[in-house]
Amino acid sequence: MDEDFSVRELPVGPPDQATIISRKELGPKTEENDRPLLTFALPPAHILKPGMYDLYISVGTATGEPVLALPLANDDGRRRYRLGSIKITAGK
Repeated sequence: MDEDFSVRELPVGPPDQATIISRKELGPKTEENDRPLLTFALPPAHILKPGMYDLYISVGTATGEPVLALPLANDDGRRRYRLGSIKITAGK
């Protein structure tokens, strides 16, 4: 979670005409603003077992509750949007 970033500050526009931005456009020009807008990591192997998983995206609270509706298809009715599936295989 990134407490310094608010999705509400992103520019809006028609589909397929989104403006690509970075932290540099959203805030002061600092070294801190050179980091990506979003980063994530998969859970450790003892939690994430091999298999097929559905991948969803949402915008919400620190506890994971989705709060913003997004202009995406495949809404599950709880402001989570299915992006596709991912296959996790056993690591070496």
